[in-house]
Amino acid sequence: MTEITDWATSDLKTIQISLDLCPEPFVAVVRQFVPMEGDILQRKWTDGKTRKFKDVPPYAIQNMEETALRLSRWIKDNVDIAIHHVTGETEPLLKETYMVAKDFGTSTQV
Repeated sequence: MTEITDWATSDLKTIQISLDLCPEPFVAVVRQFVPMEGDILQRKWTDGKTRKFKDVPPYAIQNMEETALRLSRWIKDNVDIAIHHVTGETEPLLKETYMVAKDFGTSTQV
């Protein structure tokens, strides 16, 4: 993980990231940076046979190390809620499979 040091401004923006899987979105602080050669400032995708793109402004996470720690805690706090949301009450085997995978993932060092 590389922290950005060449910021375009000192202004900070708080963003919320949500996939509607958890009651609370993940909150991150971003800041505009000075783009360097090789930075990707466009999102590209294909819609059927049509290639589409959208320019994106040069914003990055303000403090990657601290944000990564908070994201890890947020995932641990919300993974059971997200699994329940995806599987519901009608898929007990699917829910059990996800829970076993989650438990394995948290007990294994990567």
